[in-house]
Amino acid sequence: MKNKLFISSTAAIVFGSFIFATPASATTINVAKGSMNFGAVTGTNQPTTIGEGAGLGFTHRYNDVFAGVDAVATIIDIQNIDSDDDATNGKDLKVDEFDDKDEESGKSIDVSADIFGDSGDPESNETGSVSFRLDFVEADSTKAVTLQNIAMNVVDLDSRQFVKFAGITSYKLSATPPTALVASSENGVFEFKEPNGVGSSSDNEDHWVAVEFAAASTLTITVGARESGGATFGIEFAESDWSVAPNETTADLVAYTVTYDSNESESGDVPASQSSTVSSPIVTLAAPQGDLANGECEFDGWNTRTDGTGSNFLDTETITLTANTTLYAQWDCDAAPVEEETNPGEELADTGETTDWMTMTALYAIVAGAVLFALGRRKRA
Repeated sequence: MKNKLFISSTAAIVFGSFIFATPASATTINVAKGSMNFGAVTGTNQPTTIGEGAGLGFTHRYNDVFAGVDAVATIIDIQNIDSDDDATNGKDLKVDEFDDKDEESGKSIDVSADIFGDSGDPESNETGSVSFRLDFVEADSTKAVTLQNIAMNVVDLDSRQFVKFAGITSYKLSATPPTALVASSENGVFEFKEPNGVGSSSDNEDHWVAVEFAAASTLTITVGARESGGATFGIEFAESDWSVAPNETTADLVAYTVTYDSNESESGDVPASQSSTVSSPIVTLAAPQGDLANGECEFDGWNTRTDGTGSNFLDTETITLTANTTLYAQWDCDAAPVEEETNPGEELADTGETTDWMTMTALYAIVAGAVLFALGRRKRA
């Protein structure tokens, strides 16, 4: 059974027949660099493979990654990947597995992919990558959640493999032995790569990288390699256990942008894009949706996915940006009011009664007169 957060998103005061509601606000949860579970059912066992042969747009919801929190994973970009290991028929842009079955690291997301190219030529420098986004939501809902103090680590980065993270606040690399990885950053995206085609094992801490996020509503992660052939990546959501204290580097914050998409609305304009600052990644969403409209459908907030299965944000809620983000308008067409026909004088098929308002008014007058007449006679008696 899932652990649910029973947190009211709206506080209301009832006075007479009027209800005054305060704006909804996103839930914030401090995971305190603790372990998060992406797939394991018991202990560390993940019993089934997730996303075998998955491609662009693949999505999977992980339940209870943290108490009361689900995470929606979506593949948002694939470059030069081929799942069938056959270079003669071209690349199919599909992973082997988005999250491989594993009895030891089931809590991790274990991406397995093949970089397209001539596997017999390690110097060909073919490059392939998979990017995915994680949206954090309250369990059993799409209501956005902001997590604080997230710790992640990737081990066994070798053979020209790399990982990229946006929006991190710090990273750690091995001090003893000196790290074999090269760190670089551009526009707030940090890349950690093994540059020389050297192999390693998961025990070699000089091939580890650990990153931390002060807070995030969504995360974007890229894994890839600059050498053709198979590549696997284990992304663990927990604080690393180093045998020797690593070197830690603080990452400077950069500004990111949230952009609004009308999501096929019929009229009106979306709000202007908004940006975070180098001092704060938090953005309060534009409110209200302005003149954006979609027929009789009711506006139902903004979501990280067009189909509404990602994180949902209401007007005036906050989003903590760790990358440039697009939010899509959501429309509740089932809630559209049904207009009843009120044509005066229309005959009702079964009874022969009419809906003429004058007739109804006359009937009310007759009934009222009869009541007054009866009361008058009772008084005289």
